[in-house]
Amino acid sequence: MEIFQPVIDFFNFVGSLLNTIKEGIIGLISIIGSIINLLISITRILPSPLYPCLLAFLGLYSTIFIYKIFRKG
Repeated sequence: MEIFQPVIDFFNFVGSLLNTIKEGIIGLISIIGSIINLLISITRILPSPLYPCLLAFLGLYSTIFIYKIFRKG
């Protein structure tokens, strides 16, 4: 039906736009995951007492960073 073609085209456009956004988010998450894996593999080179200390520092720093981002007021 010729009457419904603009409506179908609109929903196809919205669907392709949402699919592009979804693929972008998935790509961004995979890039962040790869960077984190790279940093973890680099830090495993450190000797035994420094590696757990570094992990504790990174955990504390990321917790404070996330708190500052999401705090209200």
